[in-house]
Amino acid sequence: MSWEQRGGEAEPTKRGGGLGVEAVLFAIVALAIGAFIGQNTDDVRVDWAMFHFSLPLWLMLLIVLILGALLDRLAMVIWRHRRNRDRSD
Repeated sequence: MSWEQRGGEAEPTKRGGGLGVEAVLFAIVALAIGAFIGQNTDDVRVDWAMFHFSLPLWLMLLIVLILGALLDRLAMVIWRHRRNRDRSD
């Protein structure tokens, strides 16, 4: 993508009609995820507190990944709140 100057404003212009870098990266990541799921179908037993269950390994890893991301967001919100509170004092 390049930028053209028209009437004092820069406007993006597209060149070529091929796939963008984002589309190619998305396809690569989607294929990698598909391969990961296909190779990790074995069940794993989870014993946590009073809960006992089995899940496919890929699903367990996905759950842990999502919980980790949520915990990261929560920590970031708490950190920003404390930083803003300290600045306002």
